[in-house]
Amino acid sequence: MRRLAKSWSNKRAFLLVEATLTAVVIAVGLLFISRSIGGSLKVLSRVQQYERLLRLAESAFSRLEAEAQHTKSLAHREGLFDPPDEGYRWTLTTGPLQLDQSDIPTDTLTVVTLTVSPSHATSPTVRLHTIWPSAWVTE
Repeated sequence: MRRLAKSWSNKRAFLLVEATLTAVVIAVGLLFISRSIGGSLKVLSRVQQYERLLRLAESAFSRLEAEAQHTKSLAHREGLFDPPDEGYRWTLTTGPLQLDQSDIPTDTLTVVTLTVSPSHATSPTVRLHTIWPSAWVTE
């Protein structure tokens, strides 16, 4: 009878150690899972910010290009977006086209850069570059 009681108490001690180790392994696993989910949410938020900036930049570029074609003069400009995007600003800059190839006339082309960024400076910025005819741009 003593042997049976001793054997049962050893099994209970082993079960207690096993349950404790299982709880520790599960806790560590949940910790890593929660950190992974938190990191994924940060990355998803950053991707959404870039997507919004890119959408705003593309729409502003389309509007400015149409204006440049119509007025035939577009210089350095800045502006803010209309609601619901009033927290974002854009800047249009121009510069000369510089190529190493001599067979392309660079005096008829201008590099145009549109920068879109949130009003608070800690957020990301998107820059789009294109080439426009120099006749559309006045320095």
